Amino acid sequence: MLKALGRFDEALNQITTAQKLDPLSLSINTGVGHVLYLSRRYDEAIKQYKKTVEYRPEFPAGQTLVRQAILRIGII
Repeated sequence: MLKALGRFDEALNQITTAQKLDPLSLSINTGVGHVLYLSRRYDEAIKQYKKTVEYRPEFPAGQTLVRQAILRIGII
């Protein structure tokens, strides 16, 4: 809800708390990356998405999100 309201700092605080409770959750780790991405913190988002892919390389959303974030900042 906080993310949808554009309250990214609060959203990041909440989701990182969830991440501490379940550090291997793909949905939580992806959510952290998404909040960072929406906050235009692209380098941090890419790092988080890559971390998620490291946990589970076959996770298709992780690969897609890494590419999306990289394309957004124009690295490729």
